Amino acid sequence: MKKSIFIIPFILLLATSCDWFEFDNYEAPNAQVTGAFKDAKTGELVAQECFYVNRYGGNIGTPTDGYISAFQQGWDFEQAAIWLVRYDGTYQHTKIFAGDYRLEANQNNFYPISQTVTINKGPNIVDWNVTPYVRIIDPKIAYDAASKKIKATFKLEYGDPSRANTIFMARLCCWPDTFVGIHCNNCSNDPGSFASTTIVADGQTVNELFIDSALAANYEQFKYKPRKHYLRLAVCAVGKGTNTSRHYNYSQTVSIDL
Repeated sequence: MKKSIFIIPFILLLATSCDWFEFDNYEAPNAQVTGAFKDAKTGELVAQECFYVNRYGGNIGTPTDGYISAFQQGWDFEQAAIWLVRYDGTYQHTKIFAGDYRLEANQNNFYPISQTVTINKGPNIVDWNVTPYVRIIDPKIAYDAASKKIKATFKLEYGDPSRANTIFMARLCCWPDTFVGIHCNNCSNDPGSFASTTIVADGQTVNELFIDSALAANYEQFKYKPRKHYLRLAVCAVGKGTNTSRHYNYSQTVSIDL
């Protein structure tokens, strides 16, 4: 017992004399970056959807859409930092370190693109000029009280018809909040809300999709009244060896009160 009394103070002295209890001397993040993904042809924002594997399973996992992989240069080992993109096509990250970065946007709804930039201390702006797989032109979404249907009209144009030149699917998506998209859509079983072979992407033809608020398949979305409904169009264009992950292009989100 006496040996234990002498050993314990010695261990405490040894522990307190090491670096375990010293504050680290690393600097805090000293830079911020904002930017936008803009259509190289029109200058309009390219709307996104950010989605995670195992989103509802308690484990956030890895995003599969709507993000930037940021590699800070000058390290022996490269590890990607994930910068998420807002649904409207803009992004903002307020706690990063100044330095040289290689930025890659390879899992989005436009042809993959990368750029090398220098992030200075303080605020920075890094925009992207991209080519979407398909361009949604003049989208209009409105409720028709007589038919109790939400109607969407739109035109389509391929971003690069030599690569992605086939419409895999077009959908009118509806959800109770702003995170509406392919992965958050209560009306995916409404037969009027989606189409593929009848959709034309020549830049001129007006396409139409509908959501029937009285349809039993849409009960989950329309069971509460009054309610705000968030909607946007989602269109996937594919080609041989192009957009094999089937990323969807989107119109901007609109809301309708019913």
